Amino acid sequence: MATSNILMALGYSLLLCGTHGLMFQSQNVSKQWDTWAFVENGTFYAYYLITEESPGEGFGVATSVNGITDWVDHGYVWHGPSWTEHRWWEGTGSVWRAADFNQTGRYVINYSECPGGYQNITFAESYDLIHWSRPAPFNTTFFNIDTQFYKNPGRWDCIYSTPVTPTAASSRDGYPRYGFWTASPLNGTMGFGITHNGWNWEALPSPEMIPPVGAEVGAVEYITYGPQHTKGAWFAMLGHGDMSVYTAAEATGPYTLQPENPSILSGSCYFSRFFRHETGADVYVTHQSFSHQGKTYIAPYKLVDVDDNGILRLKYAPFNDAVKGTALSPAVTNSTQPSYFNGWVNVSEGIMLTATVTLPAHRAPDARGAVTDPSLAIEVDGGDAVYVSITASGGCTVGMLTGINTPTSTKVLRSWDRNLHDLNGSVSVRLLYRRDMFEVYVNDFLLAVTLLPASATGRMGVLANDHAPSISIVSRCKLLLPGQAVWPVTPPPPPPPTPHPVPKDDVAVLGTASCSGSYSPEFVCAKGNDGVLATRWSSELPYDGSSRWLAVQFAHERTIVEATLVWEKAYATGYALQSMQTSGSEWTTVYNTTTGKGGTETIKNLTGATGIAFRVLCYQRFTGSQWGFSLYELELYEKPQLS
Repeated sequence: MATSNILMALGYSLLLCGTHGLMFQSQNVSKQWDTWAFVENGTFYAYYLITEESPGEGFGVATSVNGITDWVDHGYVWHGPSWTEHRWWEGTGSVWRAADFNQTGRYVINYSECPGGYQNITFAESYDLIHWSRPAPFNTTFFNIDTQFYKNPGRWDCIYSTPVTPTAASSRDGYPRYGFWTASPLNGTMGFGITHNGWNWEALPSPEMIPPVGAEVGAVEYITYGPQHTKGAWFAMLGHGDMSVYTAAEATGPYTLQPENPSILSGSCYFSRFFRHETGADVYVTHQSFSHQGKTYIAPYKLVDVDDNGILRLKYAPFNDAVKGTALSPAVTNSTQPSYFNGWVNVSEGIMLTATVTLPAHRAPDARGAVTDPSLAIEVDGGDAVYVSITASGGCTVGMLTGINTPTSTKVLRSWDRNLHDLNGSVSVRLLYRRDMFEVYVNDFLLAVTLLPASATGRMGVLANDHAPSISIVSRCKLLLPGQAVWPVTPPPPPPPTPHPVPKDDVAVLGTASCSGSYSPEFVCAKGNDGVLATRWSSELPYDGSSRWLAVQFAHERTIVEATLVWEKAYATGYALQSMQTSGSEWTTVYNTTTGKGGTETIKNLTGATGIAFRVLCYQRFTGSQWGFSLYELELYEKPQLS
């Protein structure tokens, strides 16, 4: 079909979303991470872990009456111990009503602390979901690792709770409650326990996972499905890079990986959590998305859908339509490839685009590498374009067209297929994006959450090819004004950090760091020997099982007799200290262990450690880790240190 024929029936508009719509980021704090949600009295409470000084020193909350627009950002509402002590303490939380809610109006939040080389879980209370405190009995209530079923030291982080016996009347708030959390079981994957009041917990054996998996626990819910919701199962969302779904007939397990759509979230996003509306009827998911700029956003909420076969998928939440505005039909600027719409949009505020696409027939790939499926296009810096193609099965492929105006080559970046059934004829396609983050839906089922490989310019369009059907974009978003921040508008400044003095004998700070790779620009090699415990090196992801290393090279030969490794929670149980005699020579192992404990480890009385370079070679993660390796500091000494 010629370009002009495709575009003749093309009606479209672009929808702008305010800075407090679509992907939400707090303007009251500089860094945020995990998110969890609660709905009460017709208000959505979006909590976020604050990570300005450490991997977790408190949490904030934003509120919205519709869950998508006009977020009111309350900033800090709880300061953990690391806010004053400037060290890692606090982990992600979640919220529920206390058992005595009907008498007291009390809510409970849980979060983890890390007072040493281990974690525990503690609790706070609130009566408005914004102001949180720890009066008695919360100030002395700690849920510690139960070594009958779980390893200590090990993970013990973030309870997600749900009623033991869900009913239509108590699918969200009933008691007693089961809890599921990230842990290091002797056998199994996740922490499991029970409470009768909301803050005193008893640990139970970890459920069996088939196949076994090392993962963080996002959430576990009992969800009904099928005709008249006569069926039901327990669904666990587990994070290990992607977010996977395991299901079980009973909360106690065994849980098995769902056979279709096992990974419900993958790409530039992580840590999905369930939450229910206060009516308890529908189940939703919240998660974070990441940008290339190192920023973390709360993604638009998703609706949970479970088909008659018990397969869980995510869908566009209908209340997200609050961001939509009136339809416009501007003209197309050109008939080149891609064919861009007239006008530019502000990508920093967000865009929603909807289209109707006729599914293509199944066919072999084009031998020339040309894009032959119906595709939307997003222009990026340099005149290149990212295309989003809809495949015959209702999946999507994201790729890159390189070259200005007349693309010279194509490159597939990633493909997604959610095993959607009963698709024929035309389907609706929805694309949401802000800055360099975007999401793709077909018939409102989520296909992809991913990143543009370069910054968007603000132009969008379609690809014209011989097989492309007509595409009709039918709606636009309105420009939304951000809500006004309320208490506290600006959190009180933390006390100044106590400087961590560089040990005067630590010669590692005098060397040049190199490494196998880094997780992000925030965790580069040089952070592992800068003498600052508030910074760290983290190895690259995904972790493929191969060794990772951090090295320090000097201008001249040194003899090291003692080393100290200060680990983040992603520590190595198996690692070696090695030296290099001369530049380019082989590494020589001077110390090796397979029983590393994490925390701060000091290796004394090193022999044979003479050379111009030294490194720690990490080859074995602790059991249950889904990360690589991370060191706050590698310290090297030429003379013994006092204990």
